[in-house]
Amino acid sequence: MGVIGVYGIVFGIVGLFFLFYFYYVYRRNQKIKAQIRAEYGKVPEWKLDGRDYASMKKYYHQKQFEGAVLDDITWTDLNMDEIFKQVKNTQSSIGDEYSYYFIRRQKNPDLQHFEEAVQSMDEKAEARERLQFAFYRIGRKTNNQLIDLLVDPSKFPKISMLLIFLATIISIGSLIWLAIDIDYGILAVCLSFCLGMILFSIVLRKIYQAFEALGMFTRMVRAAKLMVKLDPPVFEKETELMRKNLNVFKNITALADYIIQVSGSSNSLMMIITSYFSLYGYAYFAMVKLFRKYRSEALELYETIGYVELCIAIASYRNSLTYYCQPDFTDQNQIEFEEIIHPLLKKAVPNTHRMDNKILITGSNASGKSTFARTLAVNAVLGQLFNTCLAKRYSFKPCAIYSSMNLKDDIVTGDSFYMAEIKSLKRLLKIAESTEYAMILWMKCLRAPI
Repeated sequence: MGVIGVYGIVFGIVGLFFLFYFYYVYRRNQKIKAQIRAEYGKVPEWKLDGRDYASMKKYYHQKQFEGAVLDDITWTDLNMDEIFKQVKNTQSSIGDEYSYYFIRRQKNPDLQHFEEAVQSMDEKAEARERLQFAFYRIGRKTNNQLIDLLVDPSKFPKISMLLIFLATIISIGSLIWLAIDIDYGILAVCLSFCLGMILFSIVLRKIYQAFEALGMFTRMVRAAKLMVKLDPPVFEKETELMRKNLNVFKNITALADYIIQVSGSSNSLMMIITSYFSLYGYAYFAMVKLFRKYRSEALELYETIGYVELCIAIASYRNSLTYYCQPDFTDQNQIEFEEIIHPLLKKAVPNTHRMDNKILITGSNASGKSTFARTLAVNAVLGQLFNTCLAKRYSFKPCAIYSSMNLKDDIVTGDSFYMAEIKSLKRLLKIAESTEYAMILWMKCLRAPI
């Protein structure tokens, strides 16, 4: 067998390897797309744990709110954790975090645009599935650092640029020495290389936590590019904003891609050259500088991706319901509803009624008083945020929602049940005295003496 034959076998084996690899990637992507398609319109199956859920709350805790939010007492009283899990048909950590932040709000700042976006995503299945696949590729990572770094780029791990600069000078000097004296030059190059590898390992260990965030950010930019390419008419404002900022993101992602590739290389020429001249340090420094400069643009991209994911999730949620309606917002101080149900009840009993803005409900234990009150409040939340109510008709005046329905003593703060009740009443009275129109739910259990 000649040399040409040997080369032919080698290249054939390599070509076959790449063919199998690309086929594997193709089949995997097709499986993911089929899964995304099958999950649309279904109640999401919650497979995550407490750490995942805590990670989803990061953006909410980082965000400075302009309007009112569902406070922790009301959130707990209305079982909003479980409502969120039903609504959250998102594909990435960004979608998870933004959706949780959004559902903690009291009102949607632009309900009309949101409704148009939800309907458009529901109707245009091909564009929706392409976007969902791009969002899936962004990834879902527990306790990822992306939002922390976007909100405050000063949290990027710091490295000593003086050491990086000195290592570069030494490496260049060793090459010059090699040209002058080959014997000592070889020794200098070897020592310089060892120094570069040690410094590279130290720096890599220090900035490793930022790698997942950098990778997620680059994939987020790629998803934004796809969205600009698809150019959905309903997201004209969002895509135009992305289009203006993509040149900036290109510079940042090029540096981030470079650092990620170098850190993942094993005995490659790229890693050898990079570590020898300490080029990774300059790339990292330039990338962090760009993040600080274009922090607001990066956050806009994050929020836009999250908003689109949320619109798709609500479109999917609507398809999972037996029936729903868009709320009728009125200026009348009364509530009217037809066949309203609670979203968490599997065998819910629909209620139809009309009532004024003050109502007292009495009854025996386990007779459904709190469930009825929660039904009204939860549907008001979903109606004002997502224009979606689980009823044939629901008419009410836009309002903030507050509750006090599940009081108990607190061993940590030292508050007895009595003190918790007094503090709760004080909180509700303060809300009632304000100019804000509110739906206030208060439950009092009378305990018979023993």
